[in-house]
Amino acid sequence: MAVVNLIKVAPIKHAWKVEPHDGVVAVVTFIATLAFAPHLDKGILLGVVLSLGLFLYRTMSPNLVEVARHEDGSMRDAAAHGLKTSDTVAVYRFDGDLYFANTGYLEGKLLNNVAKKPGLKVLILDMESIDQVDSTGEEMLEKLADRLKFAGIEFYIARTKLRVYEAFQRSGLAKHIGEERFFRERKYAIDYAKEQFGDAIDIEPFKHYMPA
Repeated sequence: MAVVNLIKVAPIKHAWKVEPHDGVVAVVTFIATLAFAPHLDKGILLGVVLSLGLFLYRTMSPNLVEVARHEDGSMRDAAAHGLKTSDTVAVYRFDGDLYFANTGYLEGKLLNNVAKKPGLKVLILDMESIDQVDSTGEEMLEKLADRLKFAGIEFYIARTKLRVYEAFQRSGLAKHIGEERFFRERKYAIDYAKEQFGDAIDIEPFKHYMPA
């Protein structure tokens, strides 16, 4: 009876609407706290562990999309908006930090997409949404660059945040890939690719809106 007035259902409902995982954590922590009473710390610890586990689960497979020019002039998810893509140049956007839990996911997705484009000559990775990269992510990018080079595909990185690029400089990745292959904007990377390959590549889907 002493804790009945402390029970607030509305915040749990709100958390569930924003992110169902947060609602699950709240409910499980509440039930566990009652079950472990009077050892409340065990219930709270379970909630913390569950929160960390669900965070890792959510970030293990971030969004990776191929982008092309939309009719409004922006670069958008080609599959979601029915946009034509190039068979020789591919620009991928990765939405999330790059760390040990999702490096395998990113590498696998990129290599699977490359396999679907046998004529691919340039792969551009848009890293604007990546705020942090750990050593595992950095090593994966190095191996990816080597595999693409072996396959005869140029690997460019665009819109890297300064702190991430500085980490690449310290680790030697920037030098390994080639500092000339890092670009402030995707359009600079695309233009550079055109300078290098000329008519051998098609960049029209990045210049103009082209329905699939």
